[in-house]
Amino acid sequence: MNRLSIPWRLGLLVLALALPLNLIILGAIWVLINQADNVQRTSLLYSARTIAAAVDAELGKYIVLAESLAGSPALREDNLDAFEAEVRRKVPSARSVWVLVADINGQQLVNTMAQPKQPLPRRNPMAIEAQRRATATGDTVISDVMQDPIAQGWIVTIEVPIFRDGELFRGLAIVIRAQEFLSLLSARDIPRNWLVRIIDSQSRYVVRVPQGAIKVGQPAAQEGRAAKDRTGLFEYPSLEGDALITANVHPSIASWTVGVAVKKTELQAEAWNTVRWAAFLGSGLSVASLLLAVMLARQITHPIDKLRQSFADSSVEPTKLIETGPPEILELQDTLYRSAQALTGTLSRLEREMDLREETQAALAKSQRMEAVGQLAGGMAHDFNNVLAAISSYLDVVPLRSND
Repeated sequence: MNRLSIPWRLGLLVLALALPLNLIILGAIWVLINQADNVQRTSLLYSARTIAAAVDAELGKYIVLAESLAGSPALREDNLDAFEAEVRRKVPSARSVWVLVADINGQQLVNTMAQPKQPLPRRNPMAIEAQRRATATGDTVISDVMQDPIAQGWIVTIEVPIFRDGELFRGLAIVIRAQEFLSLLSARDIPRNWLVRIIDSQSRYVVRVPQGAIKVGQPAAQEGRAAKDRTGLFEYPSLEGDALITANVHPSIASWTVGVAVKKTELQAEAWNTVRWAAFLGSGLSVASLLLAVMLARQITHPIDKLRQSFADSSVEPTKLIETGPPEILELQDTLYRSAQALTGTLSRLEREMDLREETQAALAKSQRMEAVGQLAGGMAHDFNNVLAAISSYLDVVPLRSND
C-alpha cells in the first residue's frame, strides 16, 4: 500500500466512494424494475376489467332492447308482420345487429337480416341450445360464438324466452356479429404490443386484437383454456408459442372471459426502459468520478514532477517554476526554495572556508619547511663556527711558534 502512487490512491478512493453509491443505485434499479413490472401487471388487470365492464355495458344495452321487444303486444298476439314492422322501426337497419324470433323448436319466424317474406331456415343447433337454456332458466342467456348461415359469419345471441299465459310461446334473440365487439378492444387505448381477446364459455375466440392468423371461433391455447375459469394474472404460452403474462376478468353478464396479455419479454423490456435512466445515471456517475480522479491526479502529480525536475540538479540554483497548483504544493515549493537557497549559501560559505583552510595549511606547511631549513642552516652555521673558532685559536698560536 505504501508503494502506491497518488493516481492509484485517488482511484482507490474514488472506487471506495463510488462502490457504495453504485450499490445503492443498483438496489434502486432493482426496486424500480420490480415496481415497473408490478405497474405493468396492474395495468394489464385494470385494462381487462375496463374491457369487461365495456362488454357488460354493450351486452346490457342489447338486453334492455331484447326485453323491451319481448313485451311487445304484437308479439304476444302472434302478429308477426306487425312485430317485424315494429322491430324494423326500433332497430336501425344495420348489418351488425338484428332481431330474430323462433318457435319453441327453433324454427325461425322473423329475421330482420333476411328479406321480407324470405323463407327462413331452422336455427342452428348451438342457437337452439342457447334458446333452450333460456327457456329452462326463464332468464336471458348470452350464447357462445357460433356461425350463422344467413349472416354468413360468426355471431353471438342474446336469448329471451317469451311466455304467454305461463306457457312457453316463442323465443326472441338479438343477434350480434362477433366483430361488433372488436370496437370495445380497439377503443381502450391498448398499446399495440398487447394481446387482447374475448373467449366464450367453450374457450373459443369471440374477438382478438391483434387478429393475425387467429380466426373467430378458433379454440384458445390449451393453457388459456385451462385458466379461463379463473381471474387474475397468469403466465402461459400463446398459440404462436410466445410466453405471455395474461390478466383474466369475467364480465358479470356473459360466461365469457376477457384477457389482456403481453409477451413476457416485452414486459421485461418495458420495465428496463423505465429504469434505464437510473442505469445511465449510475454509469455516468462512475465514469465522471474516475475522470475527476484522473484530473485531480494530474493536477497533483504534474506540479510534483516539475518540483522534482527543478530540484533534481544540485549544481544549478533552483528557480520557482510552478505558478499554479494546489496550495499545499505551492507552500512546499516555497519551503523547498527557501531551504535550497539557505543550503546554497551554506555550501558557498563552506567552500570559501575550505579554500581558506587549504591556503592556511599551505602557508603553514611552507612555514614549517622554512623553519626546518633555518634550523638546518643554524645547525650548520653553529658547527662551522665551531670549526672556525678552533682554526682561529690555532692561528693565534702559529705566530708564537714562529718566533721561537
